[in-house]
This record gives sequence, structure tokens and C-alpha cells, in this order.
Amino acid sequence: MTASPSSRTGFVVPLILMLAVQALTSAASQAIPVLAIDAAMDFGVREDRVGFFVSVSYFVSMIAALFGGTYAARYGAIRVSQVSLSLCALGLLIFAIGSAWVLLPAAFVLGLAYGPATPASSQILARVTPARLMNLVFSIKQTGVPLGGIIAGSIVAPLVVFAGWRWTAIALAGACLVLAAILQPAHMRFDTETATARPTLRHLFAPLKLLLGMKELRRLSLISIGFSAIQVCLSTYLVIFLIERTGAGLIVAGLVLTVTQLAGVGGRVLWGSVADWTQRPRLLLALLGFAMTLGAIAISFVDRSWPQEALIALLIAFGGTAIGWNGVFLAEVARIAGPDKAGQLTGATAVFTFAGPMLGPSLFSLILLLTSSYAAAFCTMGVFTAIGGLLLLRDARHEHASLRQTMDSAL
Repeated sequence: MTASPSSRTGFVVPLILMLAVQALTSAASQAIPVLAIDAAMDFGVREDRVGFFVSVSYFVSMIAALFGGTYAARYGAIRVSQVSLSLCALGLLIFAIGSAWVLLPAAFVLGLAYGPATPASSQILARVTPARLMNLVFSIKQTGVPLGGIIAGSIVAPLVVFAGWRWTAIALAGACLVLAAILQPAHMRFDTETATARPTLRHLFAPLKLLLGMKELRRLSLISIGFSAIQVCLSTYLVIFLIERTGAGLIVAGLVLTVTQLAGVGGRVLWGSVADWTQRPRLLLALLGFAMTLGAIAISFVDRSWPQEALIALLIAFGGTAIGWNGVFLAEVARIAGPDKAGQLTGATAVFTFAGPMLGPSLFSLILLLTSSYAAAFCTMGVFTAIGGLLLLRDARHEHASLRQTMDSAL
């Protein structure tokens, strides 16, 4: 039995499944900075050097995402998701060994796991989602990323306190394996692709070559570098930042991270709805870029004197934009690519999108190392989102002209 793309509600079950996969793979990735608070002593490294681990992981994710779209088109999105979850479990178990020698292998395996999740989900959702709901559906699916942060903040952080970081990593690995097993019936139902010969290197790099020849996607991909960098830096460093700058405890800082990620969840749904309603996704993304820059500047002034209410309000606004942009971006990529190429071209754009998390945390860590200034680190990230916003404004003018032409033709 296969899913019917023509059904009005044919996207609901794939959406729920892909949301669950995105949330758990994201939780595995975002749990590392939380685990690092206690694990750093056993590893013999400082916890604020976690950015280098995150960068290695995202470097591997960048390559894995490119290949993930091609494999999803041949073997099915559910099968690729099962492999991703299994690799997440393996990476967490390696990390749980607790030796500095396993940090690089753990980062490599977790990156290999995280990369294919987004292009795989785009492959199936672009096939079954009505065009009028594209931004909203993709945004709901992408709430899995901040939901992963919520799991890291509200479940992983307390578990670390009460059970220790090793058992927490093992428990999260077990959850990944359970979900991989649950997906097996869905693989039989929804993976309608017929595998052909194993992809060659030429097949694997073909989507990237195609993307580089498409001006619209090329520009969007470059802009996503700065947007994704500030998103991951906020998620990676927020707990450590709050502990050092405001004196918060681990559980309180984890709860604040949860609130920030919840704002990202709400932002993704809100911005997806706004983009579908206005039909102006480029303009919306430009405005979000400017809002991220303002958030980066504002958080630079946070210290122990800030009222808790003001801090929460700032992080809700910052999280709602810096974490909330991605669904609109992916829907725009899928719209330009078309259903047949959505997974592969999403994987190709991920080469650029993951470059932000690869470079951003390391740059953030380097600035902290040289200046001991979170203000300098956050404001540097804000410069890149401001540049992205300016570039998107140029595209928004063409978008407006195209929309007016479409409306005139309809009349």
C-alpha cells in the first residue's frame, strides 16, 4: 500500500513521522553542549570549547546532507531516516565512553547522522504537500529542530543532574533506536522509490552542480550560511552563557533554553503561515535577518543585573527569529526545485546551510578565546545576518514584481 499524493490529507502522517525524526536527531546534536557542562572534566577539556566539536559535526553533516538527498530519492525518505537515527545512537554511545580520544569519532558519527534528515524529509513532503500549504507544512516539520533543543533543555539537563551525563547519553541513544524500529511499517508504506544501481560520485555531486547553475537557489544558499550560524551559536552557547554571565544554575539555564526553543517552534509555524498568506517569503526572510541582528546586539548587554522578565522577553524574540526562519527557507527551496528534485536540491543547499554551523561555533569559540567577550562573538554573528537581510531585500523586489504580474494575469 502506498501513500496517495493526491489526497488532501496525504501529507499528515509523513509530516508527523518526519517531525519526530527531525526532533530526535536534533536532540542528539543539541544535547552535546548540555552534556559538556559535566562531561568536560572527564574529557579533560574546557566546556566553552564545545564549539569546535559542534563545528566538526556540522562539517560532516554538510557532506552527508548532499548525499542524503540522493539516497532518499533512490531508497526512500523513511529508510534514510532509520539509518540516521541508528547513527545518532552510535555517536552518543561513542561519546559516552568519556575519553578525549573519542571526541572526534563521536562528532563524525553524529554529523553523519544529522545531515540526511532534512533532505530526506523534503523528498517525501514535497511529493505529498499541496502547494498552498507548502510554507506551513515545511515550517511545522522544521519545528523538530527547536523541539530537539527543548528536549535538550527540559529533559537532558535534569537527567544529567540526577543520573549523570553518561547514562543520559545512553538513554538518548536508546530513544533513537526505538524510533528507528517504530518507522519500519512506515518504510513499507511510504518508501515507493525503486532502488537502482548504487549511486556513483558523479550522481552524488550532481545536485550541487545543478544548484550552482540556478541563480535563485545559489543566492538563497549563500544567505543561509549566516542565518544558520547565528541559530546554532545561540543554541550551543546559551546554557554556558547564562551560567557565566547571569549566575544561573544548570537546570534554570536549561529551562531558559527550553523557552527560547519554544519561541523558535512558535516562530516557525507563525512565519510559515505569514509566508503562505503574503506570498512574500523573500521579504519575510529579509526582515527576519534584520531581527536576528538586533537580537545579537541586545543579548550582548545581558548581565547579572538584568531582570528575569526582560531576559526571557529578549530570548523569546531572539529565538523566534534566529530559530524560526528555516521552514520558510526550505519551502522556498522546494518550490524552486519542484517535487522531483526537492530532496536532492535541499541536500545541495544544506552544503551551504551546514557551513554556518560548521564555521560559526568555531569562530564564536575563537573570539571568546581571544577576547573573552560574548558581546564581540554575538555581534560578529549579527553582521552576517544583516548582510543576508540586505541581499534578500534585492530579491524581494523581484518577488513583488512577479506577484503583481501573477495577480494581473488572474484578473
